[in-house]
Amino acid sequence: MDDFTKIRLAKLLDTFKSAHGRDISMAELVAAGFSEELIKGGGETAIKAGVMKQGIQNGLEKYEGQLKGLKDTNAAAKKAEDDARVREWAKTHEKENADITKLDALIAETQKTEKGDLDRNLTVGSSALLRTALTVVRLVDERQKPDMERKPGFQDRDMPRTMAAQKQMSRSYDKTLDRAMLKLSLTRALALPEAERPWLATLVGSKKLDQKALDAWVEKLYKNTKLEDEATRVALVSTAKPADLRASKDPFVQAAAAYFPILKAAEEREDRIAGDMLLVAPAYVEGLRATAPRSLSPDANSTLRITYGTILPPPDKKSAAFTKASEILAKDTGVEPFDAPKLELEKIKAKQFGPYIDAALGDLPVDFMSDLDITGGNSGSPTLNSKGEFVGLAFDGTIEGVSSDVVFNVERTRTIHVDARYMAWIMDAIDQADNILTEIGITPSL
Repeated sequence: MDDFTKIRLAKLLDTFKSAHGRDISMAELVAAGFSEELIKGGGETAIKAGVMKQGIQNGLEKYEGQLKGLKDTNAAAKKAEDDARVREWAKTHEKENADITKLDALIAETQKTEKGDLDRNLTVGSSALLRTALTVVRLVDERQKPDMERKPGFQDRDMPRTMAAQKQMSRSYDKTLDRAMLKLSLTRALALPEAERPWLATLVGSKKLDQKALDAWVEKLYKNTKLEDEATRVALVSTAKPADLRASKDPFVQAAAAYFPILKAAEEREDRIAGDMLLVAPAYVEGLRATAPRSLSPDANSTLRITYGTILPPPDKKSAAFTKASEILAKDTGVEPFDAPKLELEKIKAKQFGPYIDAALGDLPVDFMSDLDITGGNSGSPTLNSKGEFVGLAFDGTIEGVSSDVVFNVERTRTIHVDARYMAWIMDAIDQADNILTEIGITPSL
């Protein structure tokens, strides 16, 4: 969901339901590729499949929590009220009214093709080899321009990161998974109405599109490609020229070269819409400022920021704000995920907490909860007390609070932090990381 769709939240619930539905499909798509037989088969493929499946499941859980939170707080109706006030205000502000009309049209334009756009992006992004081939084609195209005119990410200064990605791929790539993901995404795209997938015939290089043809194409890709070889990838990324693309017999490179004009056209359209939105969206924000019954929060997207809050228990108050070491004992089953290390359990049983015990709790604090606002990417952020002292690290949020990514709700939002005393205790009593403790000014005592 783009930022301006969020601004026009009169239609928020329908838009979010649509996005949620597609994310469910994506999760089912990925999960289908990791059959129980594949995961249980052992080896590197099973490990990588399990990790990828868990990542998708985590994302799905987040979106389910967001949708539930939006429903529970009646967010769409509240935002519809905001929207109605803005539109009433705009009736007496001619320029702003015209800009908001343009904004509506731009949002409608993005929504008209967003389903097909998502499926297209999922397909070309489903295979690491296809992504690599597209990177090669893009680099060849960008190198025809002066360095400063190239698209960000494809300038000379970006090459060390690009090369590092190729080396990383050698560790993460798995042919079985890569091929399964591409097959599944192609099958999903094939199910779309033909008018929504004109790009598919270009990518595959055939007007005859059925499941048999797609499966045969995928087998040809993986049988004849040289991109699984790191040296080949590095050489192409480093030095490929237009003549190299024209002469390439690698099926992934050929597919990427055929598809690239479609990608460029889509990006040009997206850039145009984004640019036009930047010109007219301020009118809507101005309307919100003029009509909102409450103060508006500043837009801190993509900026450094500090968020302030208070240590609090969950909204239902069924548990305390702090979790304690003794609760690790109570919850331990010896089975993943409740299988704490034996040494840790022994230390907790013996109450060997040293200076890290909290006098008020009478126990070693492990995690604590607050009403601070975080989102994806904030994990690991330092938590400071009112004196500016480091007291923990933010690492998660409750499922009830994830809807604040869309509409902030102070009553439901909770962030979970690991307590600095627990971290220090682990380093001291369990890991014997005395050098690290000394470096940060703590004298090891256990």
